[in-house]
Amino acid sequence: WLPQADEDRQAEIRDLLKQLLPQGAYFTGRFVGNEAVFQRKGFDVPLRAMSDGFRSYISWLGDLLFQMSAVAPSGARLKEIGGITLVDEVDLLLHPSWQRVVVPTISQLLPNVQFVFTTHSPIVAGTLQAGNVIVAREEGRKGVSTLERIDAEIHGLSAEQVLLSSYFELETTRAP
Repeated sequence: WLPQADEDRQAEIRDLLKQLLPQGAYFTGRFVGNEAVFQRKGFDVPLRAMSDGFRSYISWLGDLLFQMSAVAPSGARLKEIGGITLVDEVDLLLHPSWQRVVVPTISQLLPNVQFVFTTHSPIVAGTLQAGNVIVAREEGRKGVSTLERIDAEIHGLSAEQVLLSSYFELETTRAP
């Protein structure tokens, strides 16, 4: 869809992707056939040759930006568009260094979008303020889950500290 977008929208998407991708990676704005070309550590790399985590991340980001572009009034910037976006397992296949910045970066760049992320990552959880975390807990064997807001601050804690907190309820992080 991006090659068919007008030049202003393409430039805006390139700028957003530049800010959303990890250091050392950026979208070149070029395509080989229908495949986007990225630059990684100084080399041009087609999307298919990137890591699973990178492709997964680009896939849902691309879909999000496409959907936002589709509903944006003519001339409106994507940062101005509001909405609600659900992202299941935002940390899936992402390197821990990305997990530390993915939620803060996306929410800062798209401030009018309310994001609902799911994760099992203590690294992602540690980037959030307690008021922004709701824990789903399964009750017994009924398969019923309850949602619980825990009044314990985890922002800035290490992964191990988060795992040992009341959010994950582990007694230890060591293998049995």
